[in-house]
Amino acid sequence: MLIVKSVIGIGFQLAFFAALMFGPIGTIDWPVAIIWLQLYAATAFALVFVTGSMVYRIHVEEAALSTGLPGYEAYKQRVTKRLLPFIY
Repeated sequence: MLIVKSVIGIGFQLAFFAALMFGPIGTIDWPVAIIWLQLYAATAFALVFVTGSMVYRIHVEEAALSTGLPGYEAYKQRVTKRLLPFIY
């Protein structure tokens, strides 16, 4: 259900953006469109930054645990749960 809601939400946002960008020139409120573009750019940057920093932290943490904690390698092979199943 959450995926359906997020897809619908993204669809409405894309439709709003398309209406702002490709609607009749006289009805476009350009300052609002620029603010929306800035919000989308900031959100995309934040998502990339947060995801990248999480991946880096996980790799550093795994390396530290593997070298500093005896028995961690056996634990990693026994536990197969992932952060994102089938992905990472």
